[in-house]
Amino acid sequence: MIKAKNIVIADGGASKTDWRIIIQGGKVFKQSTGGINFNVTPLEEINSILKSLPAELKNSDSDFFIYASGYSSAYEQNKLRDLILQEFQSKRNEIRVSVNSDIIGTVAATTNYKEGLVCILGTGANVCFCDNDKSIIQRTPSLGYILGDEGSGNYIGKKLLVDFLYNKMPTNIHDLFHKEFQLTKEIIIEHVYRKPNAGSYVASFVPFAVKNISSNYIFNLVKNGFHLFADTHLLPYPEFKTHQTHFTGSVAFHFSDLLKQVIKEKGGSCGKIIKAPIDELVKFHTNVV
Repeated sequence: MIKAKNIVIADGGASKTDWRIIIQGGKVFKQSTGGINFNVTPLEEINSILKSLPAELKNSDSDFFIYASGYSSAYEQNKLRDLILQEFQSKRNEIRVSVNSDIIGTVAATTNYKEGLVCILGTGANVCFCDNDKSIIQRTPSLGYILGDEGSGNYIGKKLLVDFLYNKMPTNIHDLFHKEFQLTKEIIIEHVYRKPNAGSYVASFVPFAVKNISSNYIFNLVKNGFHLFADTHLLPYPEFKTHQTHFTGSVAFHFSDLLKQVIKEKGGSCGKIIKAPIDELVKFHTNVV
């Protein structure tokens, strides 16, 4: 008789982590925690997130499938794997842990490792191509919110903040922005340069852009970001014009019509656009929907 195991699946980005925990083939726990990003999330914060997971995991066998930002190398993956084993491994159970970058989770969620161009466009941005051999090819690196993240929530939020501070917004948008957030230069500088998780803070202004996309100013800001994203991260792939491009992430999802328009203008075509990959990852790893 095969012993039942818990299955733990996580999709972690800069802003939040979605969890699905299937307890020995039965009850499914859904949980959302703070983000898990190797480059910005302190170890003590990751430990706190792990301690918030169901206590049942400490008393039975579990398989962990973790997809998170910044965990692309064996060194980074082993760091997170060790934290999980320290928290949940005991003499009473067996814990197996698989850690991969969030872009690998997007490949599984959108293409099931079939051939295609795959993108994350949420708080940050990342792109890869999955070929027929299930090999992952990356022609442009993901450089994070300071050096990269073109077209992402970080890009949109940064543009909004800069235009607000330089008084470049149209008057009606400036007034709406000020009324909703009550920001000053000092508050913005404090969050961006002195507090942790600056990228998540900057990206937190995306809902304002979603609500006001009918404004020509917002429309063009987002569209220009998507053009920059395509020029930087998609056109370097010759497969862009011969294969569908799939997306996960809140920015791709909420601005999907505009994104499809830009991709078409660049000579490509959109495939799946999924807000969050977690439920598709459950389907990928289990028979539980």
